[in-house]
Amino acid sequence: MKKISIMSVGLCAALALASCGTSKESAYRKAFEKAQAQEAQQAQQAPVTTEPVVTPLETAPATQTTVTDVDNAVVRQESVSMVAGSGLQDFSVVVGSFGVKANAEGLYNTLKSAGYDAQIVQGARNMYRVVATTFADKANAVKSRNELRAGKYPDAWLLFKKQMRTLSIDYGKKRTGLAVTDPLQIIAGGLGTVETSVLYEYIEAYIQREQVERIVIGKPMQPNGQPSENMVRVENFYNRWRKAHPEIPIEYYDERFTSVLAHRAMIDGGVKKKTRRENKGLVDEISATIILQDYLQSRK
Repeated sequence: MKKISIMSVGLCAALALASCGTSKESAYRKAFEKAQAQEAQQAQQAPVTTEPVVTPLETAPATQTTVTDVDNAVVRQESVSMVAGSGLQDFSVVVGSFGVKANAEGLYNTLKSAGYDAQIVQGARNMYRVVATTFADKANAVKSRNELRAGKYPDAWLLFKKQMRTLSIDYGKKRTGLAVTDPLQIIAGGLGTVETSVLYEYIEAYIQREQVERIVIGKPMQPNGQPSENMVRVENFYNRWRKAHPEIPIEYYDERFTSVLAHRAMIDGGVKKKTRRENKGLVDEISATIILQDYLQSRK
C-alpha cells in the first residue's frame, strides 16, 4: 500500500513537472512568436531609404566657347570728329543721323534733357551722328544699345571710333611746315618741312601710311583782319584737296601771329641764333605745331 502511495505521489509529481514544462515551453513559444511578430511589423513600418542618384557633372571641353549677344553685336567703324560733347570712348551708341546740323542739335537737346551725356560727331558723308551713351568696353555698350532699342530708339546702333590723326599745314610760298597729332588727338608734334611744290603729293603719300581724320590749314590773315597776299595760294590748295579727297575734310584756322610765337618758342627753347637763321624751315614746322595745338584747344 505504501508502495502504491509513493508511486502515486511520484506520478503526480512527474505529471506536475510535465505540466509545468509544457506550460513554460508554451510561454516561451508565445513570447518568441510575439517578438518575431513585432520585429516583422517594425520592418514593415520602417521607411525605405535609397541611395541618392548623383548625376555626373559634364564639363565642356576647354576649346568650346559660348557665343553671346556681345559677340554677335554688329559694330560700325567710322572716323568721326567732335561737334558737341565731352568726347567719345571706344564704343558709342548712336540713336540718330542727320544731314542737317540743326536736326542733330534738336535730338541732342532732347537727350540732354532726359539725363543722357549726349554728344554730336560728324562722320561718314559729313553726317551728324547723335550719340546717347559711350563706353570703354563693348559689353556695356551692347547693354545700353539694347535698353535704348527697347525704349524710344529702336534703330540704335554701335559705333567704334577709329583712332586717327589730325594734320596741320603752315602753307608758305616756297616751304610748308607740317605738324600732326598722335592717334588719340591729344598732343601736336612737328612732322617736318617740305617744298611747297611737292606738298600735295607728300600729303597724299602720308595718308596712305597713316590714318588721317582731317587737315587744318593756316588761314593767312593780317593783324587788321584782312587776308594776306598768300591767301590765293592757300585757297588753291584748299579747293584742290576738297575736290580730290572729300573723305578727309580740310578746314581753315587763323594763323595770325603764329610765326612770331614760333620765333619766341625757339628763343625760349634755347635754339641758337645761328641755327634759327640757317634752319628757316624750323620756324614753319613750329608754326604748324602751334596752329594744330591751338586748334585742338579750341575744340575742348
